[in-house]
Amino acid sequence: MRWLIVSSRHHPSQGGIGAYVASAVRAAVDAGWDVHLLTRPSSDLPPHAKIHPVITLDDSPEFASRMSMLRRMHRIRPYRYGLWALAVARSILELNESFDLISCVDTQAEGLVALTSSRVRRHVGRTPMIIHAHGTMSIVETLAGADPCIFGRSVYHEWEHRALLSADAVCSPSNVLQTHLPVRDHSYILPPPVRKSHVSEWQVEPVITFVGGLEPNKGPDVLACAMNAVFQREKSARMQFIGPDTPSAPDGGSMQKHVQSLIEHRYRDRVSFLCRITHEQVLDHIARSLLVVVPSRFESFSYAAAEAIMIGRPVIVTTSSGIVECLPQLPSVPFGDAEALADAIVRVFDHPQSAHADVMHQREVLMKTCSPCNFICNLTDIGDEVSSHCEISGHSCALSESPDAIDEMQDILTDIEHEESLSGASPIVVR
Repeated sequence: MRWLIVSSRHHPSQGGIGAYVASAVRAAVDAGWDVHLLTRPSSDLPPHAKIHPVITLDDSPEFASRMSMLRRMHRIRPYRYGLWALAVARSILELNESFDLISCVDTQAEGLVALTSSRVRRHVGRTPMIIHAHGTMSIVETLAGADPCIFGRSVYHEWEHRALLSADAVCSPSNVLQTHLPVRDHSYILPPPVRKSHVSEWQVEPVITFVGGLEPNKGPDVLACAMNAVFQREKSARMQFIGPDTPSAPDGGSMQKHVQSLIEHRYRDRVSFLCRITHEQVLDHIARSLLVVVPSRFESFSYAAAEAIMIGRPVIVTTSSGIVECLPQLPSVPFGDAEALADAIVRVFDHPQSAHADVMHQREVLMKTCSPCNFICNLTDIGDEVSSHCEISGHSCALSESPDAIDEMQDILTDIEHEESLSGASPIVVR
């Protein structure tokens, strides 16, 4: 199987999508597949895959001077996402390769132009072009009640929607995600590959660990409220938040400062924040923790939970986390219920050996359900079925000769650049 993956992210340090791509590449390479990855260059590229690096003008240092104006115009995200989607389509046209399967991720509509371009579709022939969904920004931001009128959200939300409808098939890691997607035909549940890892020795500190960006969907504010009750009941308990800060507090400021403000003053010396550390350091912190908490409003799967379980550390998630479908016995609480979350955390403190025994059982189930071998077998079956459908009926999206999606996206970017120039700026443009 010759597989082309399109994703700007490719490493666990880049979040769940990065963790998925890294694991999928490894699983496919180990199965003997010829794996190609179209991505941004970095120092953490997956080994053994053929890398096709893509660089866009927003990678250049000069672009920094344009960002404040594009933000004021509420065009920064559509412009950057459009740059990448356009570059992806052009790169596929330039590849002198043929593939059995082409996969794009859903967030930020990375495959939109390629999926809807007549030029690209003719170039790849009957090769199925599918989306591996992880949770579009439109889903996450809509669930969080984000204002669609700022940051260009209404634009890229529509792009993500259109990309999903234009794919030959959509693979989701869970029903938690699939029920939110605007597709029903040729949609599949495909649990992600989770690799077997070494179980760390059970010598842990009384630390609760959160891993993820500090933003509302991840629920760090709910966890902060829960921790006040935990600190009162468990005198040795400590809390660490691992992940970058974001300007997503209710006042538009630092989420880290907001989370800190929710911790009672008498407990604040028991809370620490680690902004950006390596993935290996994250795993080391997890290994030294008593448990990991994933208090998210929405998780299509949760690689943070999966990695903790594979190391042998108890995990508490919300009922809206997709990993619960693989592990129905995993301790879970409703999103936003700080009291229930505090009670669940205290139960681990009260019965640590029992929690450890439970997670070791969950680890065995996870290794079977999400084994790399199962992932490859299931993806092969999906690819064969979708390929047969493409041979019979052609690609699912309606393609027109003119204007092509490549030209349409170029026009959109040009319009943004023109609007920017009217403000007095001198944009660097891409052609």
